[in-house]
Amino acid sequence: VRSAAWANTFQTLVFMLTGVVAFAMIAKAVAAKTDAGSGTFLENVKRSTELVEQEKPERLVRGVHPAALKQFEDEKAAFGDQETDYLTNIEIWNAMAEADPESAGPKPEKPSEPEGPKPSMSRLLWITYLFIPLSIGMFPHVFQHWLTAKSAKTFRLAIVAHPICIAVVWLPCVIIGTWAAGLNEAGHLTVLGDSPNPSAVLGAVVGELVQNPWLTGLLMIGVLAAIMSSLDSQFACLGTMFTNDIILPWKGKDYFSDADTVKIARYFVVGVVVVAYLLSLALMKTASVFNLGMWCFSGFSALFPIVFAALYWKRATAVGAYACIAVTAVLWILWFQESGHGANKGFTVLGMLPMAPLTIASALALIIGSLVSRAPEERQINKFFPNKAR
Repeated sequence: VRSAAWANTFQTLVFMLTGVVAFAMIAKAVAAKTDAGSGTFLENVKRSTELVEQEKPERLVRGVHPAALKQFEDEKAAFGDQETDYLTNIEIWNAMAEADPESAGPKPEKPSEPEGPKPSMSRLLWITYLFIPLSIGMFPHVFQHWLTAKSAKTFRLAIVAHPICIAVVWLPCVIIGTWAAGLNEAGHLTVLGDSPNPSAVLGAVVGELVQNPWLTGLLMIGVLAAIMSSLDSQFACLGTMFTNDIILPWKGKDYFSDADTVKIARYFVVGVVVVAYLLSLALMKTASVFNLGMWCFSGFSALFPIVFAALYWKRATAVGAYACIAVTAVLWILWFQESGHGANKGFTVLGMLPMAPLTIASALALIIGSLVSRAPEERQINKFFPNKAR
């Protein structure tokens, strides 16, 4: 586990470094498409963002951009004039059709009323994205990493560095996607088209704008590092869970030697990898693992109340935990099926991402299940919540 943790650290640093380099090169390529051209790094970022402000300003705000609102008002005013002309033309056409139907010609078409600008997402939907970070607290391989620490002081650097690393990784990705919207509107990028594919934006920006094989190689290194940094920890954790939670309770702790237990874990991990790889080959034409990502996070987020209650609520019981798991499983399966098994990326529940109502429902189930069941004994509470004064 320690070796996996060190491998994660190195691979994450590689991913962050390649991401920053790619961001700088893409910023220069995008700025070169503007009238001012490319310059220093900060100037390139500024000019690239100004391009979006000119071509696709609504991508720079969460609600309705003032420019989009003004454009709608202009279109609405123009529609009023078109509607007046239409009524006049209809009267003329009716008079001509009544006098001589053959010379009247085709009937004038009624102009379509412009639709008002809509925000990219509602305030409620945006707020429910805040439930995503809760899933991190339920990742088994993250738990396993914490358990290898020799002292609580080890957590300090991780807690401080984690949000910074997240910003370094995700912020450039979001900004590049925003730039791509402006490039597409200006005709410098063709990836979006009629059927947008957000997953193809980065590759298209590199292929059509930068056209640098070194950058392509760097991005490939970064992607592989990001994938492997999670996979090795997950594999180690899978082997541990399979042996400690299934094999040893079934056969007994003294049935296998340590060497045999390690071999069983390795065989199991190899089996999981082979099955996953074969499934990816069989479903690569019809399914996408990225569509399942949000649903995986939803399930983990909904289980977070169990850990939170176990650490901070003395009244939590096993019945409440089981109720939380049951409600999560039932609702997750139901909504997952309604979303076309993840195919519908815009699927919402009451205007929210599924993880938000799922987490709220699981938390309520935990609270109700704990309150209606017998409270834990005093000696058990004292074991996990020691009296500091004593």
